[in-house]
Amino acid sequence: MSSVLQAQKPYQRADHFSGGGPVLDNDAAYAVQKGKYDLFAENGLFFYAGSKENPANIEMISEANFKCVVKGNVEVQFGGNSTKKTVGTSFDHFVGMKMNLFLGLEASIKLSGSLSVSGLVDVYIRTSGKVSLTLAYDFSATAGFSKSITKGSKYDSIYGIDQKYVVGTSRKNVVGED
Repeated sequence: MSSVLQAQKPYQRADHFSGGGPVLDNDAAYAVQKGKYDLFAENGLFFYAGSKENPANIEMISEANFKCVVKGNVEVQFGGNSTKKTVGTSFDHFVGMKMNLFLGLEASIKLSGSLSVSGLVDVYIRTSGKVSLTLAYDFSATAGFSKSITKGSKYDSIYGIDQKYVVGTSRKNVVGED
């Protein structure tokens, strides 16, 4: 096969997008009606569509599975809005470091439960404020050591009951007014 596909007569396409009719809206077309089509290039494979003055779309549609295997580095750049929709189960597996950088607003809405398990230490550093609102209940359990340090002021407003159960020793050191 030559490296440039030649324009051919319109062919019958058996998918639901064209209704099975002839493809008449393309400048060139290549079809494999039955079987499998393989494309191989030892030094690279490039797909270009459009230009800055005349942008164009690239669409890849599969009625079965879609598999992409990359054995080198991956770079993905979006120059506009991006939408990702998964209907089913999604699984991400990372071996190494994953870094996310957001220069804007990140919003996450979950209408289900969430589970996070960490085997090492989680470190959070904020250089701005934090607001948290819980409309149901907030439960925290620590098996080990828990310490909180506040440099500045700390205010607790409790509307209801404040209870504390200590099994063991309870100490409180106050320097100043109590």
